[in-house]
Order: sequence, then structure tokens, then C-alpha cells
Amino acid sequence: MIDDAIGLVRGGRHPAAARLFIDFVGSEEGQLLAAAKVYRLPARHDLPPERVPAWVADVERDMIVADVDWDRLAKEGPAWMSYWDQHVRGTGRRRSP
Repeated sequence: MIDDAIGLVRGGRHPAAARLFIDFVGSEEGQLLAAAKVYRLPARHDLPPERVPAWVADVERDMIVADVDWDRLAKEGPAWMSYWDQHVRGTGRRRSP
């Protein structure tokens, strides 16, 4: 599982714009857009069911909580992510000539 996070960086040059962006990403509109266009599972559970893509309901119905070996994750996680970044990230995209 890859988790994504968003936050406001202290001392950033455009804090007001950053706050607006964070608010948009977490909004109903932002969550639905991310689900529909880039297949991100919404973090919100109060979205109108008729507007949520069908695949979300399928995932939420079939999703189970997995056991996590937190010690192993802490030990090997950085190497896994390094491998991902070097060998997997971006390989599924077709680029225009």
C-alpha cells in the first residue's frame, strides 16, 4: 500500500494558496475528482454514493484489514520505496512521442 499525505510547509512562500489547495483536495469535489480521474480511494466516507465511482464500492466491500509487521516495515520500507522509485514508478505510462 502506498499512502499519500498532504500538509502545509512552515515558512512556505504561498501559505494562503497552500491552504486553499489543501481544502480543495479534502473537499467533496476534490475527493470525487481524484477517485474518478486517478483512481484514488476517497478518504471521506460522507460522499454522495451516487457520485462515487462504482469501483470504490467494490474495493470498500472487499477490502480487509491486513496484519502489518511494523518492525519489518520500519527496517525494510526505505529500501522497498527506493526500488519502487527506480524500477516501477512511471513504467505504466505511455508517453507521447
